[in-house]
Amino acid sequence: MGEDVKPPDVRRMTRKRDRLESVFIVIRQFREREGLDLTQEEVGERMGVSNAYISDLERGVKYPSINTLIRIAKALDVRPGELLNVISDREDAVRAKLAGQVQPPAKQN
Repeated sequence: MGEDVKPPDVRRMTRKRDRLESVFIVIRQFREREGLDLTQEEVGERMGVSNAYISDLERGVKYPSINTLIRIAKALDVRPGELLNVISDREDAVRAKLAGQVQPPAKQN
């Protein structure tokens, strides 16, 4: 007969979505920070890519490789390690928030 269909792993999907969100939020924050305030077009020019690509990164349509993150960091005048640390810190904060929202299973009698 029919095979059992496993439901999607919501936790895994949430983690991936949270990572994407962390990346594009941090990229936008660095790009728009005071003293730099670059447009997507300006960041694209610095990287040699289109502003549409930068827009895709910031909207989570594209997920950058580590090499692309390094190029983004250079275009945003930050050390790659600093950019990655901010992304990681944001992911940790999101995970902690989600962990606080997860309710333990009810005890059965």
